[in-house]
Amino acid sequence: MVLRKVTMTIYIMINAYCKELAFEIQEDKAQDWTRVVDTDLDRPNDFADRPHLFPILSTSWVCAPTAVLPRANPRTDKLP
Repeated sequence: MVLRKVTMTIYIMINAYCKELAFEIQEDKAQDWTRVVDTDLDRPNDFADRPHLFPILSTSWVCAPTAVLPRANPRTDKLP
């Protein structure tokens, strides 16, 4: 049996401005990240109940006015 440890890194983009703002994820590759929430999308698409189905394709992201965009990066490591 192989034991694994899963850690989760969260990157949250918050745009409180009245216009779109561009953000850049500073860590890892784009495909390591997934969309968790996008408050600019209509329901039921705003919350991803299966984030792994929504991979991020670019480390650059445009955040809509007054939107919040959490992104997740789960990592699995073998335990010694």
